[in-house]
Amino acid sequence: MRLRGWIAPVMVGVAVAAGMAIASPASAAGGGCFTAVRSGWNIGVCSSDNGSSVFGDIYINSRGTFSSCSVSYKLVTSNSGTLLKQRGNHSCTTGHHSAISAAMPAGGAITVMTLTVNGNSTYLTGSSPRAY
Repeated sequence: MRLRGWIAPVMVGVAVAAGMAIASPASAAGGGCFTAVRSGWNIGVCSSDNGSSVFGDIYINSRGTFSSCSVSYKLVTSNSGTLLKQRGNHSCTTGHHSAISAAMPAGGAITVMTLTVNGNSTYLTGSSPRAY
């Protein structure tokens, strides 16, 4: 029964280490995710950077009912909204939608998402925190 004395502390250490190993979408310089929610839809809009590039991606966590839908997202400058990169008219599959990237502009950037449902192009929109 000596095993019980050391198993619990080891398992706690493994759990803590595993939690520390999970990367956040945001770097220490800024960024992060914003969750947009409406009528069963739940979408995470994220930005991050590595100091020289900015990245934007989205996560469709849950879908509402719809007959037709598409999602688009883009990276824009924080200060003027100038388009840096975009990805448009993707299917509304749940899960992670791949990142887009651009050179980091002065003043930083944000990711902007638009969900179009049944032809309503502003059904759900969201912007990430600023990466800078």
